[in-house]
This record gives sequence, C-alpha cells and structure tokens, in this order.
Amino acid sequence: MSHDYWLRKGLNETTRERKIKCFENALRKYSTHEIFGFDELGHWIAGYLKLNKVDSFLTYRFFGSVHERLGNTRKAIDYYKKAIDIDPNDEFIWHRIAENYRNLLNYEKIIECYEKSIKIDPNIKFKWINLGEAYFNLKKYEKAIECFQKALAIEEHYLEQIDLINAWEGLGNAHKELKNYEKAIKCYEKVIKLDYNYDLAWENMGLIYEVLKNYPKAIECYKNALRINKFNEIAKERLEKCESRE
Repeated sequence: MSHDYWLRKGLNETTRERKIKCFENALRKYSTHEIFGFDELGHWIAGYLKLNKVDSFLTYRFFGSVHERLGNTRKAIDYYKKAIDIDPNDEFIWHRIAENYRNLLNYEKIIECYEKSIKIDPNIKFKWINLGEAYFNLKKYEKAIECFQKALAIEEHYLEQIDLINAWEGLGNAHKELKNYEKAIKCYEKVIKLDYNYDLAWENMGLIYEVLKNYPKAIECYKNALRINKFNEIAKERLEKCESRE
C-alpha cells in the first residue's frame, strides 16, 4: 500500500495513537528518492509526527534529508544522529552523516562514520573510495591505499566506471605521495584506459615523468592534458619547463 493510502487512513482515524501509526507507515513507504525530494506531503507527515513528539527513526531521517538538501549541514547531522541512535545498524544513515561531514572537511568524523557503515555492509565500493579519500586528506597514504585496493577488489561488474576511475586515481595519488612512482604510473594508465580524455590523469603522469627526468614522456603527457583541457595551467607551465630542458 502506498504512502497516499496510509495518509488518507490516518486522516480518517479518530485517535491520536492510530493516526500516528498510519502516518509512520506512510513515511515508511517513501523511497530514498522521495525522501530526498522532501515533497509537501512527506514534510506534512513528518511534521505531524514531530509535533506529537514521536521519536521516530523515519521522522529524523526525513528531516535530516530535508536539512541536507537545504544546505543546513549541522542540522542534518543532528537529525541523522537522532535516527542512528534509534537504529545504529542503518548503513545508509551512517553514509549520509559521513557525506555531511565531508562538507565540513572533518576527515576524522568521515572515517569514523564510513568505518561503521562498512562494518554493516563492506561490499559497497564508493564507501571504500570515500574512506580512502579521507585517509588521503589526512596524509595517511598507506591506509588510503588499503581502502582503494579494497574498492577495486569488489567484483568489477558491481563497479560503475566513475567508481573505477576514482579508485584507480586515488590509488595512483597515494602511491605518488609515497614516491612509488612506477606503481603510480600504472594506476594513471588504468585511469586513462577508462577515460582517455581525463586531463588530470595525464597531468599527474607528466609530473611523475618529470620527477624521473624522462622529459620526452613528460612532454607527451602534458600535451595530451592540454589537448583535452587548454586551460590546464599546471600542464601548460610544466610543459614549458620540460621543453626548455630538452
């Protein structure tokens, strides 16, 4: 039965308790997409439950999504935390809390939330990728590598192309920071194989070849980066430097 059915039923109920039960059922019927759309009907249902001081996981999840969409990051986190207090095993809410902490650049909290979400369901690739990015931003490159490798270890047919690109690029960036240049190059080559027109992969590969003093290869990479994006100032500047050394 749809949320419309439960809403109408709730409106016709005569007791507060039965109304609340119907409205909770209505909110439960909302899909994730509808929750993030926070249409007027859903907002009304959640508002009724809040007004009646119902400590409902669904109500808190709904208002968390509303504030997230409105850009009220801290309020979104507060509501999501209330939801997670009721159901600490909801991996989706841990993911949403982590994403809001990303907006605040609070990498320690991102790690904390994604580790809890991954413990519930470890087979979702973007969680490992986002966790790896958080470790990378804290300069914990070995941990970042571990996360990106775990993302790539998930069956490939479960990985969207953008996830594969992000995982290989993140792995390459971490190896680059650790000066594992040959490994980094192989990662960037994987990225380019997936998306030949990704200028940042060419740029990063060029930077490594330049460090290795392989200027012809660096020039080739920078030219490819500029072919794709003529406004890539780093590639433009480094190309001029490399050409002056030949």
